Amino acid sequence: MATVLVLVTTADGALDRVSLQALTLANSAAAGGPVHAVLVGDASLADGVGEWGATSVHVADHPALAVGSVAPDAVARVVDDLAASLGATVIVAAGTEAGNNVMGRVAARAGLPFAANCIAVTAGDPLVVTRQRWGGSLLEESVIRADRALLIVAPHALTAERTGGSATV
Repeated sequence: MATVLVLVTTADGALDRVSLQALTLANSAAAGGPVHAVLVGDASLADGVGEWGATSVHVADHPALAVGSVAPDAVARVVDDLAASLGATVIVAAGTEAGNNVMGRVAARAGLPFAANCIAVTAGDPLVVTRQRWGGSLLEESVIRADRALLIVAPHALTAERTGGSATV
């Protein structure tokens, strides 16, 4: 079992659809372990994150942290610091412009590689991910050997699955 942290963003007053897909991938990576979400954006949406698989939701609510603003470095610091304090072994984010932007910075801050366009993950040590390449015409299976795996879910490549659970906010 792994401790997983997911960067969850909002769009148009709702949880971002690709972030929900990231939560689905995160549940596979956790293999029954805790799935923490860090919600950046509308804090009023935090209660709904649990039904998509998060066990705990941490809210980063400040105008300077709005994803898409001029502060992706600040969001990256929040994600990196929270992952370290939780002992997270996997961080997952949506494969959106904002998710890629933040996760690139998290990788640089932590000195870790990240895998983009992930569509499946097999929990374990080492972690095994399946990634889309060449616009989805090729699938690559990769092994990640790092203290913390950084994963970006391929947008719209997997279905977000409700778990019906609830989370502590």
